Amino acid sequence: MPDRLSHQTPIARRDRLVTTELADEVVLYDTTTNQLHSLNPTAAFVWQRCDGRTPVADIAHQFGPAFGVEQAEDLVWSALDQLADQGLLVGETARPEWVAGISRRDLMKRAAVTALVLVPLVRSLVAPTPAAAQSPGTTTVAPTTTGTTPSLPTIGRFWLPPQSG
Repeated sequence: MPDRLSHQTPIARRDRLVTTELADEVVLYDTTTNQLHSLNPTAAFVWQRCDGRTPVADIAHQFGPAFGVEQAEDLVWSALDQLADQGLLVGETARPEWVAGISRRDLMKRAAVTALVLVPLVRSLVAPTPAAAQSPGTTTVAPTTTGTTPSLPTIGRFWLPPQSG
């Protein structure tokens, strides 16, 4: 469903973000909002190509062969929508009206995707501040997928930088 909005050149926000690239995801720590954002491989692929020069249509053309998808524009717009919702893009990115109501199921049908792992996903959580992390009795960190609770000031394999002020 290419349209005139596909010629936009989104820009990934890089300021005040600490970026960690892991084997299968990109983790961003936003020092302004104290949030962690975990981008799955497809969302990370889109975010990394938002350089202000590459149009959405070109990102979709790169996405298709990289993930074996013929109609990738729906997936790219879904990723851009999630990235914008989390404040990970600079400025406004006008999204086509048809993107807003797309469910993951519809997205998979449109893109003929057989694996849910290809659907872009941005997961976010608020990280504890260093002061809260050092307070006795504070146990607000959820267990990891391995069932253990990470020691602070890290969450999983991601180190939280010290806060100033």
